[in-house]
Amino acid sequence: MNTLSITTLFILLISCSIAATSQKVLISEVHLKDGSVLKGQIIEDSDYYIRIYIPTLDTIQIGYKNIDYIGAPPKRAFAGKNRDRIVIKDKGWMMVVSNGYNYLRESDKWQYAPEFIIGNRLGKKINVGLSLGYTKFQYLSTVAGATNKIVALSGYGRYYFLKKKRVFVDGQVGYGFALAEESNEGYLHQYKGGLHTKAGIGYHFHTNSDIAFLLRAGMGYQRVSGDIDMRWGNLFVRYTKKYIYPGLSLALEF
Repeated sequence: MNTLSITTLFILLISCSIAATSQKVLISEVHLKDGSVLKGQIIEDSDYYIRIYIPTLDTIQIGYKNIDYIGAPPKRAFAGKNRDRIVIKDKGWMMVVSNGYNYLRESDKWQYAPEFIIGNRLGKKINVGLSLGYTKFQYLSTVAGATNKIVALSGYGRYYFLKKKRVFVDGQVGYGFALAEESNEGYLHQYKGGLHTKAGIGYHFHTNSDIAFLLRAGMGYQRVSGDIDMRWGNLFVRYTKKYIYPGLSLALEF
């Protein structure tokens, strides 16, 4: 065997080794909702379907509505844009811990507004749950003002525009409970809560299958009513205050 033949054989061996390594990295397992598993190379990934090359079946197209999840054995790692698809949980319980701020025009301040959400992922596009939130408002009446707390309990919903689960809109509707009662110079100020709503848009940052970050901006609405009873003069005043405010938040989802 001459030098040229040895060189040619060496190059072929290296090429085969590289090709085999690349093939191993790109091979994925596609688990379908009917329980079957397809192993092959994903060659196209859209928002609604994938095209996968399977040596025994050639190239086939599968809609995401028929896919349960995608995994890459033996490790859950996959190069390129499909990595997000692998690590996202589309079903099961979720918990969200949010740190946010609401801008209140009446007090001209950004008030801290933490929130906790527990819910369920109904699929690739819809999440629902319950929200428990807290913030401060400036209660203003005809005779006095006070700053006190609102604790809001709401139903929560989130909708993703695309199956890649990045941009979403969310909203909540519930009741805000006013934790306030104030007595001052013969006046008794009793504050009541009211309708509480929020709507916003956000971006979902994926880290791994258990944790994600949510960056969100939106608007909120809170209705507050109150009774002012002047104990000495038997003066009774009832009033209603409505607040519309912007908010920003960064949340951690489990």
